[in-house]
Amino acid sequence: MNNRRLGRSGLKVSEICLGAWINFGDRIEDEATFAVLDAAVEEGINFFDTADVYAGAAVGVAGSRRVPGQGARPKKGVEGEAQATGRNPTDRGKCDTKRHLLTDGAGVPLAVVLSAANRHDMKKLGELLEASLIEQEPEDTPDAEIEKHLCLDRGYDYKTCREQAQQHGYTTHIPPKATPEEPLPAPDDPQRHPPRRWVVEVSHAWFNRFRRLLIRWDKLASNYLGFVQLAASLIIYRKISHPRALSG
Repeated sequence: MNNRRLGRSGLKVSEICLGAWINFGDRIEDEATFAVLDAAVEEGINFFDTADVYAGAAVGVAGSRRVPGQGARPKKGVEGEAQATGRNPTDRGKCDTKRHLLTDGAGVPLAVVLSAANRHDMKKLGELLEASLIEQEPEDTPDAEIEKHLCLDRGYDYKTCREQAQQHGYTTHIPPKATPEEPLPAPDDPQRHPPRRWVVEVSHAWFNRFRRLLIRWDKLASNYLGFVQLAASLIIYRKISHPRALSG
């Protein structure tokens, strides 16, 4: 086996390196692992790759077992929640952020909050309603008599969500979840809840037109939220000054 010098260290290593990758300690049993190592040493290999983390996932090294949860993982728990990061269940568990939007009937954003990608929407409803900058009119004014309606999807079909919406003066419209006793009506059934989700989905599409927001590069949630709020201001300005510029 030919050897090469390792930089200026004076060490000589074999030209062939044996990498552990995810085989040793995971796919191959210990007995077979040591047999491979012995054969490599007999052939003159003295260069072994013992790294235990690849691409953010912990892997086993020669002669050891894979340890679940070991190595670099997306931040979660208290630390991840503080920076609004968590594993995205729709993108192979990658670290990601979720935007929660409150819009008017035309999709213009009224409030936005951030959370981890694996946080349920209903957990942030109260904070989202509190984040709205539109002040409620006093009860003795004519505008206070105007009804305010809040359309939510089935993910908000909880008693807590309805109570939070009522506390902010909203009349909720939430389609009930399907049960074996009460399945969902057919799409053309008059009892079927009308689809209104496109209103907030088109607002998300407007935010995604800003390249700075499409992929989050900011480590701090406050920095990313600042860019989101700046984009919301631009969307509101464009929608008011040029209604046709953001069709939807």
